[in-house]
Amino acid sequence: MKVLLLSMVVFFAGFSGAYAGSYLCSFSPNYGGWVPPLFQIVFSDASRKATLYDLSRPENKGVPVRIRKTKDNAEIIGFRLVRHNVRNSSGQHSTALRYHMTIKKETGAAHVDMKPQGYSNRLRAKGACKPVNGLVSEQS
Repeated sequence: MKVLLLSMVVFFAGFSGAYAGSYLCSFSPNYGGWVPPLFQIVFSDASRKATLYDLSRPENKGVPVRIRKTKDNAEIIGFRLVRHNVRNSSGQHSTALRYHMTIKKETGAAHVDMKPQGYSNRLRAKGACKPVNGLVSEQS
């Protein structure tokens, strides 16, 4: 818990007043682990930088993952993440996993598409996000 709180303080200090918003997102755990069931995205208006916090796995709590804001208009906000050299539990390897996420601002409906480089399949997940103030810490 202390590490999570410290990382939140360091993270917000890094935004130096440019903090614009945050979404808390939940997805079904039935997506095989490629989308965390609970995560938070914090972003800035001043840049395309954003940070994702996986709140569902103890080993990832408080560990920021840098992502990029790709779109932000009156209707939607979009984000992108690329993870390199990933191996799944079955031993399959991909040099890159490309994630694209879209959140509809009016309804909170969220969609994530993931495409593993070198494979023809594309995985899709649906979830829900809601705007929140600040970072959500782990509830003890």
